[in-house]
Amino acid sequence: GRARLLIRYVRDFVRTSTAGVALADLRAGAPLSRVASTLAGDAALLAMLRSTPNEDWELEHGLTLLRRALLEAESDPATLRLAIALAVQGHLNEFVFEETPDERRRVDAAIERVRADLRSGAIPSPQAIATIAAYRRLADAIPEIEPWLETAPPELEEIHRLHFAEPRDEARLAAAMPSLTPIADGVSAAVRAQYEKHPFPRWTTARIGSRHPLAALIADNLPDLPLPTDLPDPCSLLIAGCGTGVHAIEVASHIRSARVL
Repeated sequence: GRARLLIRYVRDFVRTSTAGVALADLRAGAPLSRVASTLAGDAALLAMLRSTPNEDWELEHGLTLLRRALLEAESDPATLRLAIALAVQGHLNEFVFEETPDERRRVDAAIERVRADLRSGAIPSPQAIATIAAYRRLADAIPEIEPWLETAPPELEEIHRLHFAEPRDEARLAAAMPSLTPIADGVSAAVRAQYEKHPFPRWTTARIGSRHPLAALIADNLPDLPLPTDLPDPCSLLIAGCGTGVHAIEVASHIRSARVL
């Protein structure tokens, strides 16, 4: 639909913008210090990383190298902004970017340094925390960091919300949600556990638009489709396999008088 076209447009724009050029330079071997300020100042890149899982392989290659470079980067405002944006992207894409064995060792070492800081009462590096959050879910990797994050610099509030506050709210809502029948068999319970651990798709924004009759929306999106004359208005719509709800929300916001099931 139009939302997917807009996402592709933004990705194409990022690929050809100054951020795309900077990521290409990074792929060609340029040091992060040369391109960090350009990347951190690109509003389209940061918005894309925070809004939708990237699906462009060239961008993914550059973003994977960027995340890797942040493991050794000097802390400054530009690299911190990049680390936080990549942490949000990792949350959205289930940390799907390639990770080498050396990266894994360096991430594990960074986790241990943060844990040591917490034990000693030292202040952990915000950039180290954000970079770890681009690789791991903090609730799993460093669960003891949450009390510190609650009073951490405001730049880390987004990470605290995604890694701790929202999952806790989701668990509370899930516990109170009525169900038609209990899930008793092992396979169904395992599938439920998988989707509760890794909801699909994760999302941060929904395309909310003006509401129109169902017939008008079908005619707009499928102009060559013959329409029956008896389309109900209001109507009941079944969103099969609605996942985390973004599809149902978008449909309900666009179709007038719709009852979405």
